[in-house]
Amino acid sequence: MRVIGGTLRGRRFAAPEGDRTRPTSDRVREAVASSLASRQLIREASVLDLFAGTGAYSFEAISRGARSALLVEKGALQCRFIDRNIQSLRLGAMASCVAFDLLNKPWLAAQRLARHQQSRFDLVFVDPPYAHVQSIPPLLSDLCAHGALEAHATIVLERSAKSTLDLPKGLTSDTQYRYGDTVIEYIVRDLPIRAAKGSA
Repeated sequence: MRVIGGTLRGRRFAAPEGDRTRPTSDRVREAVASSLASRQLIREASVLDLFAGTGAYSFEAISRGARSALLVEKGALQCRFIDRNIQSLRLGAMASCVAFDLLNKPWLAAQRLARHQQSRFDLVFVDPPYAHVQSIPPLLSDLCAHGALEAHATIVLERSAKSTLDLPKGLTSDTQYRYGDTVIEYIVRDLPIRAAKGSA
C-alpha cells in the first residue's frame, strides 16, 4: 500500500496478509482526503482513527498536514503491525497506536480514549467491520459524553451501502458519498458543515 498525496506521497507501508483486514481502496482514500482538505478539516487536526487496520487513513491525514493521530485497534498484535508501519514512515512523534476493544464495552473504551491525550479530537475516522456497523452509534455517543471530541468534530464513517444507521442525539449526517458497495458518510457534531451531496 502507499500514501496517495501530501508530503509522504508515494511512500509505501504494509498490509497484513489474508482477509482479516479490509483496506480502503486508493480511490476511496484519495477522494476522502481531497474532500476533507477542500473543507479545511485536515491541517493541524488531531485525528482519532478507530478500527485503524493498516493505519492508511491516519497516514494520509498526517501527510496532508494533520497534527497528530491516535490509532485504535482491537489487540496488541494488530497494534504491533501498525507500529511497524508508523516506524517505517518515520511518524513516531506524530502517531501512536493503542489497543482497545471498541465493540465490547464501548463506554469504557471511550472513557479511556478521552483520557489518553490532552487535546480533544477534531477528525475521527471510523472503519468498522461492516457486520458491526450498528455498534457505532453507541460508541460515538459515548465518545461525545466523555468529552473525547471537539464541538466542531467531523466523523468519517465507512460502511456498506446496504446498511442504515440511526445516529444519536447531537450528531448529524452531513454528506454521503457512494463508491460501489461502499458508503463514506460525514457525520458532524453541533456545527453542520454545509456541502452539496454528491461525489467527493
